[in-house]
Amino acid sequence: QKLSSHNIMSKAKTAGVLGVAIGAIAAIAAVGTVKYIDEQKQTEIRKKKQVDNSKLKYDPPQQNAISILSHHGKFISCPDNKTNKYKDKANCASKQRSNEQTFISIPIPPNDPNDKSIKVVFKTYNGKYLSSQKKDGSIECNRNDIGPWEIFTVERYTNKKDGSDLFAFKSNHGKYLSAEWFTGLLYANRDKVDKWEKFSIQIVDWDDDDWE
Repeated sequence: QKLSSHNIMSKAKTAGVLGVAIGAIAAIAAVGTVKYIDEQKQTEIRKKKQVDNSKLKYDPPQQNAISILSHHGKFISCPDNKTNKYKDKANCASKQRSNEQTFISIPIPPNDPNDKSIKVVFKTYNGKYLSSQKKDGSIECNRNDIGPWEIFTVERYTNKKDGSDLFAFKSNHGKYLSAEWFTGLLYANRDKVDKWEKFSIQIVDWDDDDWE
């Protein structure tokens, strides 16, 4: 069967369009790969800076101002409710550290003298406490007072990569705090500790560290 000149031109046009589309997809993929690699580098840089200064090592039994960095290289943050798209929810989506990413870690004495665990509460820069919700494990940063939902049990781990300390936090409901990668939200809804449940913590001393 002979092809008409019209059919030949139509197929050539289709092939040309497909070629352009494939080229565009390849270009987008290449850009995405470069951005991903760059983001991974920046994440590692933030992680390294978070543990580099031994003078700013977190000690949970002591009260200190701290910053909390997730496995994904983002800081836990409690923005002002007027500008916070997460409303009253804490998030873990900030690449920068400032007041909104700074918390006062306050040790809480156990009620049972035989309880050797370390318990803390986290106070935000605007005087509110982090609170773990029983219903879904979401973390709100709007409590004025300390109750059971505001208390977290600290567990210390060792980073096998560089020997630095990592910390996990178990809520009063028995679930571990976890930083979600996709949503950037925090939930205390995990039964065991894995990478997303471990955090790198540094004492905040604006006169002594190199963060801006």
